[in-house]
Amino acid sequence: MYKNEKRQKKAARQALAKMEMAPVQSLTPIKACLQEYAKISTKGFSCEVLAQSLKRLNQAVAATGNSAMTMNDLTLTELDQSWRMDKVSEDIKFGLDPNPNIFFSPQNLAQVSRELGNLGYKNTDHFPLWFDKIDAMLATPKTDDYIKGANVGFD
Repeated sequence: MYKNEKRQKKAARQALAKMEMAPVQSLTPIKACLQEYAKISTKGFSCEVLAQSLKRLNQAVAATGNSAMTMNDLTLTELDQSWRMDKVSEDIKFGLDPNPNIFFSPQNLAQVSRELGNLGYKNTDHFPLWFDKIDAMLATPKTDDYIKGANVGFD
């Protein structure tokens, strides 16, 4: 199990490195970033990989410029309709499930939200899910609350 986890982390690091270099090494950097994310996300959901992938995708979009000449790459309007971006959207929906067994760290939750905003990605299906996830995260008791509750009456 340890070796498998180590192998997955190595594959994620390699995929993120390819995404980072995509604006320089690829003729289609946006597609390359989404393709690498699709490859790495088949092994399971990781909020850290999702957040870092969206950061790299934003860098690729910024690298293409305002009036990019996209030969075979995606434009921003095509990005919203791409099946690869739908895969990212489905993973976001999975991560925003209010089920407490699905871990989505608050830091990565904020970073994903920020990166989607920077991308200009508008999916109205996500909005109620964000609030439900935040409510579920606030409703779960933390170990600090148990410790404080245990000290009641011993002051």
